[in-house]
Amino acid sequence: MSVLVVHVARAGAEFATCPATEVPARLAAGEFLPTDHYWAPGMAAWRRLAEFAPTRRRLPFPRPVPDTPNLLDGMFGREHRTAGLARFWDLLAATPAGETVDGEALRRIEADTGVNVRTRCAKELAAWYQAMVGDVLSDRVFTPEEQANLAALAWSFGYDTAQAQAMHRSAFTAYFRAGLTTALARDVPPDQRARSIAALSEQVPLPAGEVAALVREAVRAHLGQAVQAAVERDEGRELIAPPQARSLRTLALAMGQDLPRDHPELAARLELAERGWQVARGDLVPVATDLVLGSAEVCYWSRRVDLIQNKRVTVRRSFGGLVGSTGSILGVRYRAGSYQVARQTEDQMMQVDSGTVLFTSSRVVFDGALKNFNFKLGKVLDVMEFSNGVGISRDSGSDVYFCFGADGHEAAAILRRLVREAKG
Repeated sequence: MSVLVVHVARAGAEFATCPATEVPARLAAGEFLPTDHYWAPGMAAWRRLAEFAPTRRRLPFPRPVPDTPNLLDGMFGREHRTAGLARFWDLLAATPAGETVDGEALRRIEADTGVNVRTRCAKELAAWYQAMVGDVLSDRVFTPEEQANLAALAWSFGYDTAQAQAMHRSAFTAYFRAGLTTALARDVPPDQRARSIAALSEQVPLPAGEVAALVREAVRAHLGQAVQAAVERDEGRELIAPPQARSLRTLALAMGQDLPRDHPELAARLELAERGWQVARGDLVPVATDLVLGSAEVCYWSRRVDLIQNKRVTVRRSFGGLVGSTGSILGVRYRAGSYQVARQTEDQMMQVDSGTVLFTSSRVVFDGALKNFNFKLGKVLDVMEFSNGVGISRDSGSDVYFCFGADGHEAAAILRRLVREAKG
């Protein structure tokens, strides 16, 4: 079990750390002073030790003023319910922190006033409980003493565990989220952040499944921000250097999170950005090829592709019937009616061959079933990226398109880099 550790400072300098359970005794012994300051994981700022886990129960709401019995109270021979509530307030205030109210004293109140406080004042007790939860959490630390006090308070109000959780869930959820944010933002090694989160997780009286979900949510948000801060952009693409990517994965593991399992979208983004950095900034890895290259020429990308080119073709069309034409949103006109058979020319993207394409340190090489060609990288004017391939615009000759099904971004990034270096 993780132990909540408190850091203590005096005159602006930290001088001690100890388990939270030892603080009251060290305060009583004079080793710590009420004017000293303390900090624990989850706290946004240092606070004075005078605020730390008071042993005397403080009620953060006023004592109710009893009302005069109404007609119905008179018929039943009882006092107004606020009289029982006021007596219960006195009983709570007199009960030491961490202890439950005296059951016999509560029965006497009910006998004297005729008021079953837990039943007739349920609305007020719920508001009191939530106010005391807020007061306990106001210093941003939930000590073992405060845990015992809250458990005793819930029992005193007649709440079982499920009822207490239902009423304090929102307050502790907000407390835990803020604590997780603070713990994750600390400039300390990942294992220290993990220990802080473990300590916070064991403190909050929330179901274990909710705690785990809140940790995942906080870590995902933190890692997302860390990835966003680490990425560089190149031609609209995200890049992350491998050391930074490894650091982010290490951080996730330290937080008990496996990126591919727990945050697959973030894992895919990180992997793509790291691969993008390697292609754009890292050392390009040579690719083996059976084609004969120049003595100093190196192949860096090769794939089986379909060669696509824009071809001008002639078609014959004839129609019968009434003559007319209409346009479409895409700018194409459709004819209907009788006219003479006519030949029309139009441009069409057509597959003209299949083969292997290579991007080398000096050329683009295509070795097809029907044709072979190559051109220098210096001839490339533009590289067009598609989801299923790349297009290349040259300073002479028609544009060529290589279709290969996937990884168009990586192929385009490699070719752009080779062109820049060849022209550089």
